[in-house]
Amino acid sequence: MSLEAWSATGGELFRVPVPVSVMDDGGVKETNLGNHEQIAKLECRRLPIDGFNATTYKISTGEGDSLKTMRVLLYRRPAEGVASKKEPDYNRLEASIVEGELTPGFNVINQVVIWNSEDLVESSQPDLCNIEDLRAGDHGLCGLTAVMREVSPTGSAEYIPYPGVVRLPDNLASAEQAFGKLPEITILEKLGPGKGTASIGKDENGQETLLFRSQGEENNHKLKVVKYDEETGEAEVVDELVFPKSSWSQWKMGTAAGLFWLDEKRAILPIHGINNEQTLPNGEGPYNYSLGVALIEKDDNGHLQVVKVADKPLIVPSQLDSLGIDQRFPGFRSIVYSCGAWLDEKKDKNAEDLMLNLLVNVGDKATVLVKTPWPEVISSLISPEENLLANAA
Repeated sequence: MSLEAWSATGGELFRVPVPVSVMDDGGVKETNLGNHEQIAKLECRRLPIDGFNATTYKISTGEGDSLKTMRVLLYRRPAEGVASKKEPDYNRLEASIVEGELTPGFNVINQVVIWNSEDLVESSQPDLCNIEDLRAGDHGLCGLTAVMREVSPTGSAEYIPYPGVVRLPDNLASAEQAFGKLPEITILEKLGPGKGTASIGKDENGQETLLFRSQGEENNHKLKVVKYDEETGEAEVVDELVFPKSSWSQWKMGTAAGLFWLDEKRAILPIHGINNEQTLPNGEGPYNYSLGVALIEKDDNGHLQVVKVADKPLIVPSQLDSLGIDQRFPGFRSIVYSCGAWLDEKKDKNAEDLMLNLLVNVGDKATVLVKTPWPEVISSLISPEENLLANAA
């Protein structure tokens, strides 16, 4: 299957029609992905922001006749220098308010630092040392990973990730108003250590539902389902999603975004997978990331279960080599990772030209907007015959 690769300089889009390949000074060099051949065509464009692990949601500005809908980009900007592979990458979070959608040459109204790890000395959460992997939804509740510094009896520091959430503002007085500081986050320490918190919306009883992966090898292919009471800050694990290993997630998997419901019973969940080739001492990498999808179903009692993980990933790092983005830790991690996804705004969600949009972190250095046809994503999990039968039921 051919790949339609797109890349950009300063937000300007240009097309590089290639097979699955890498562009170098010698022209086109084909790359054999083997089992990692992609399941859908891709359109890729590097966003002109100096950050990675970006997420996005919509926000209202103004009122009355001046009411507008803007898109907010939230992303991490790393500290200067190369971070340790073992310690948190101290950084700051920035917000850019964008007029309209993330089309080529989009207009940034304003850009502001909303959180800085250097300010934690005066924080009301003194053990918090970093915030990672914000995953926002258009309903405003944002999942995240809170990295806590815990000191052992011997005096050495350990850095432990915990699931967390924050309620993002849903409106601003005007488009020119700065986003402001990130509201204080809620750290869900009672759930135990874990990463990759994603909000999947409210259940039929109006309660917020979260997904996250607990720490520990026994949880490498499981996501906890959590009911969260925003008024009290209480959270409880109520279920567990167990994912089969695929060729692209042999070692570990995790969240990439929230659920995209196809109907009342079925949803597609973007996920990331990691393979560890165990070639370095103590099994420490190299870690090869991929992005893909899984099919989730809800039974008559409201419980979620995994039906299938796509045989092939949507995105692997080598597909984006033509963008010229270096990996931050070459030979240790080869990263494509996502914290934000949405569907094109169309009244007909069955339209053949409907696209899934993914904000992809490449190499812990840059953000690439990847668009892929939604019908092809669906067909990687559900055959047309199955889809027709389900829709007729």
